[in-house]
Amino acid sequence: MRVNNALGTIGFVAGFVSALLVPQTLPRSVAWSGAALAVCGTALRYWAIVTLGPLFTLTIQVRSGQPVVERGPYRWIRHPSYAGADLALLGIGFCSGHWLPAALFVVPWVAAHAYRIHIEERALLATLGDPYARYRERTWRMVPLIW
Repeated sequence: MRVNNALGTIGFVAGFVSALLVPQTLPRSVAWSGAALAVCGTALRYWAIVTLGPLFTLTIQVRSGQPVVERGPYRWIRHPSYAGADLALLGIGFCSGHWLPAALFVVPWVAAHAYRIHIEERALLATLGDPYARYRERTWRMVPLIW
């Protein structure tokens, strides 16, 4: 998972540096909206983690016989923890008052999460088989109606 760590670090450093160097150009209301996005994204990530309970791990681990979780936010999207994190980072970026830090915060993380989702879903399909394949058919990865 070195790719995730590298992309995440690049996103944080670039986002914070640009937030310090780039003057605010967005209305103050965008910054407040960013704070609301950050809170909502954090709440979604927390809800996802609590819903998984002991099945939540920081590393990709799938155990044979593990159930496919389809409650809580997992009713609609397969990776609400990543979606929440990305939403929170976008909000943090908008708090800076400029679109550039928002993009620099979130784009590397979305790329890292897309890479991780690819690996995670291969592992889930290989271990859980048809139940996970059927779950994939009726849910979105991270953003309903888009991806």
